Amino acid sequence: MEALAIAVVLLLVGPLVIIVPAILILLGIAVFSAPGPRLVTKGFRCPFRRRRVTAEFVVPAGAARPLSVVSCTAFKDPKRIRCRRPCLSLTEVRWSPPPGVFGRRALISGGVVGPDGDGRPEPETARPAA
Repeated sequence: MEALAIAVVLLLVGPLVIIVPAILILLGIAVFSAPGPRLVTKGFRCPFRRRRVTAEFVVPAGAARPLSVVSCTAFKDPKRIRCRRPCLSLTEVRWSPPPGVFGRRALISGGVVGPDGDGRPEPETARPAA
């Protein structure tokens, strides 16, 4: 009877002895590991080429300015950048939520943004009946 009680205790407590330290180790890794650099794609008017371009930048974690340019549509081969990369000092990359995160009619500074982004809500007749 005593052997059966020991077996039951080991079956109940044994997995916890393995799972709890594993979770603590994974949490420690997540907390103390630094996030790596991220790729940011940004479209802008290039003041040097005098046209609209789309560039992909490498941005270190927490930085407001990019570290390097990976590709740019100003060149025939976007991966071969043949300029001195002056856009690095002009471009500011801050995190912003993707457009789908907030609805088109989100409350902003006391007003409702309408479908045209003009601050006016849609007319009541345009809403479907519930």
